[in-house]
Amino acid sequence: MDLLRAEIANKRKFIEQNNLIDERKKFFKREELNKKIEDEYWAKQNDHYEKKSREKNNFDQSDIKNSNSKDESFYGKTPEEIATIKLKKIIENPSNERSSNETESDERILPRKEVVKRLRERNQPILLFGESESDAFRRLRKLEILEPDSTEKGFRNDFQEAMEKVDAAYLEEIVKSGGSFDSNSDKKRGKNDVKIEEMNTSIDEIIQEAKYLGRQRSNHKVRLDEARRKSDCSIISKFLKYLLELWGRKLNDRNESEKRSTQGRLLTAIYTQTQDYLKPMFKQLTKETIAEDILKHLILINLIDVPEVS
Repeated sequence: MDLLRAEIANKRKFIEQNNLIDERKKFFKREELNKKIEDEYWAKQNDHYEKKSREKNNFDQSDIKNSNSKDESFYGKTPEEIATIKLKKIIENPSNERSSNETESDERILPRKEVVKRLRERNQPILLFGESESDAFRRLRKLEILEPDSTEKGFRNDFQEAMEKVDAAYLEEIVKSGGSFDSNSDKKRGKNDVKIEEMNTSIDEIIQEAKYLGRQRSNHKVRLDEARRKSDCSIISKFLKYLLELWGRKLNDRNESEKRSTQGRLLTAIYTQTQDYLKPMFKQLTKETIAEDILKHLILINLIDVPEVS
């Protein structure tokens, strides 16, 4: 009941404020109320629009010189030159003159954790002596503008992973041997050898099978075409795996001291990385799902290389 009375009081107050009734007029039409509300709405919108227009005009008049100078400085410049100009402005602006609001906005844009991650990807120190976190963030921005492609993240991480595998195997061998190697350790094989897939074939057999590599295909004889595709995939896979086997045997023929050296572990890591990169292609060759255009180029490469292998 109290809610109803309060609602009636609000309605009466609203009607009195809008002069819809007075001493002589005891009632009003709904149309008059709607028109009154609409007029008030458009009056408020007009005031708001005029206020925004005044603010915009004042802003344009006060900053027109600055905007013209910016346009002139960037006119006809390449993106790299524009980035260099912006970078110079950042460098010329000392850190102690930057407001706390700007520093806080920078930290909100790029958190400290992300700054540390990106600096480490570039092999840069995460914090220099006497440097604040905001200075480190600006240093990262400077590096990203001047050297955007210097991380080489993909290749470096893949190769790092291969090196870590080799180092892990080497450390495991040291632990098992008690941290020492005797003079007869060079005669023991297998500890630092690379993994080799035995093909049990010879280059003469591969050359004999590759005699009709990429040939005898017919668009009219579907079965014959599928048989030749299967044969081509098998020959290419066998030949490439044979080359990997020769490479691996050459690496395994090194003495143990050479395998444990930095250069030796580097060559082992390259071989391991190559094996990982070729796995998807070998899988497609085995399942005969490799794309036709890729298969044609592989056939061309093997036709050139097979006769030269000795």
